[in-house]
Amino acid sequence: MQPKVSIVIPCYNKVNYIKGMFDSIIAQKWNNIEIILINDGSTDGTREIITDYEQKFIERGFEVIIIDQENKGLAAAVYEGLKLVTGEYFCQVDADDSLDQEYVSVLTGFLESNLGFEWVVCDALSKNINTPHYNYMSFFISDIPEYHNMKNLIDYYFLNKIAISAWRYIIRTTYLHKSKLLDYYVNYVRGMQERSFIIPLLLANGNLKHIPKPLYNYVQNETSISKFESYYCIINYYIVENEIALEVIKRLNIEIKQKKRLAILQKTNHYNMCYRFARQYDTDEDTKLINKEVLVFINNLFYPSPGFNNKDLEENNLLIFTAIIDNILKMNKIFNIPTDKNIVMWGVLGQNGRNYMKKVDKYKMKPNELWDINGDGVVIKKPDVNRLSSNDIVIVLPWGAIGREIVSEIKNTGCEVLNYEEIVMYEAMQRYPEFYDGSIKFKY
Repeated sequence: MQPKVSIVIPCYNKVNYIKGMFDSIIAQKWNNIEIILINDGSTDGTREIITDYEQKFIERGFEVIIIDQENKGLAAAVYEGLKLVTGEYFCQVDADDSLDQEYVSVLTGFLESNLGFEWVVCDALSKNINTPHYNYMSFFISDIPEYHNMKNLIDYYFLNKIAISAWRYIIRTTYLHKSKLLDYYVNYVRGMQERSFIIPLLLANGNLKHIPKPLYNYVQNETSISKFESYYCIINYYIVENEIALEVIKRLNIEIKQKKRLAILQKTNHYNMCYRFARQYDTDEDTKLINKEVLVFINNLFYPSPGFNNKDLEENNLLIFTAIIDNILKMNKIFNIPTDKNIVMWGVLGQNGRNYMKKVDKYKMKPNELWDINGDGVVIKKPDVNRLSSNDIVIVLPWGAIGREIVSEIKNTGCEVLNYEEIVMYEAMQRYPEFYDGSIKFKY
């Protein structure tokens, strides 16, 4: 008999979207599923849909647990659901998303066949309801070797280099208890649960396997917590995330020195993400308000101090944070890139191509052409694989399912292939070599 997989679903006012998740669960190629629904005080008809689907789940052969509670927020709802898990494996999904029909079978099947692994993570497709096509959300594991010793992976997580979304993971329930996830979980902050969910699992050092298949469909809509309408929404989002992470770190049963290091990594990424979105929203004036605070922080991360000033941060914050993070993670890829080649940036660009050009316009390696299958033919051209040769460099964006498709199309053309992150790293190396040659060292 198949082992039981518990699916925890928190839901609050998802009346327009929850059927998609429910239908995708019914369609799973796995028959032993426990559905744990936490209705977090919905007022829009979500509860009525849950009632309609309860019988459908039962007819499918699934176990169903439904908890109705007053509205306490996402984190509290997930916490209540995790306490009720009885399956050998469990996952937590969002009510307004959907699952590939093999989400449970592929991920659980791997764990069933590989007893040396405690948890597994997949890739995802991301759909914004305001756009007609899917963009790929990749699990940034390409720079990480196969891990059997997980101790360093926590650094990659805090610095946003691996999947931060809880719904990409399926986990052994024994590992839930071994990691003491419920003991460290922060359930009183109204907001995301990701840091509470992932940090204890990483620190328990159980082997994690990445399955490079997009088995989860993430839908961003008007009810999404991560729906960013302004720079101030973003700042608030990351302030809450920072608060949760620091509280989890405080609760962990680890040495003070390790807690301090994790808090430093969390704060580094907090500032990095604030600057990243500030560039996207063109809010130079806003970032100047925190420049003084950030300068003190980052200049004290290393010895000797890099001595950055306001002008450095205002003009080169992307490259500065790239150099900082690369130094911490000891990432030092050797680049030997000819500068006389034609450079093409190819991927999901659409009209956003102009924004990408603004980002790389001052770089030494900036694209001569932008390609997208939906290009306008003027600023962004249609792909033309037949004209590629060893004289071309193709920057693939994003580096995921779409990226792999592009690479497969051009593998016999002789051109060199890079991703956007590699380009930024290359530029950071040119601008701040001391972060890569050992001249500067991370204190923590």
